[in-house]
Amino acid sequence: TDLARAKEEIEESYRTLRMAQAEVRDERHRLELIIDSVADPIIVTDPEGDIVLMNEPAERMFTVGYASGDLAHRRVQANGAHLTSFVSNVLTGTGGERRYRGELQLVDPVTGRSSPVEGVAGQILSEQGELIWVVTILHDLTEQLERARLYEQLKQASAELERKVQEAT
Repeated sequence: TDLARAKEEIEESYRTLRMAQAEVRDERHRLELIIDSVADPIIVTDPEGDIVLMNEPAERMFTVGYASGDLAHRRVQANGAHLTSFVSNVLTGTGGERRYRGELQLVDPVTGRSSPVEGVAGQILSEQGELIWVVTILHDLTEQLERARLYEQLKQASAELERKVQEAT
């Protein structure tokens, strides 16, 4: 009877473990769906710098000849030094800052075009306050900078036109 009871307890523990694993898989799948729905690159790294999760825009920006798939042992192949340097800012932040915001220049691995990017990196801590992940979200600033440049040109043209109108009157 003791052996039968131990066997039942082991089977129950195994069922509980399988259910917990299924819940974790489902939760990870939901998280991946959410992250993949964002148009900006999102990269989640562990404290050693290994990629835990990245969405498709990040894969295009950071992996040469990327193919969606398992990231378990994948390292960033393109723009790696830029990303590592940027993420290190949140890890070495002073004053207990858990976030870092800044700009960096990345190169599109396919076109070779340089892109100004704003990045926000934040620490994700465990309940015990230990660093478990760093989440980095990047936003391409090319359009914003182009709009600012066009606005300046428009202001200059407007000022020139106003000057010519005043001269004519």
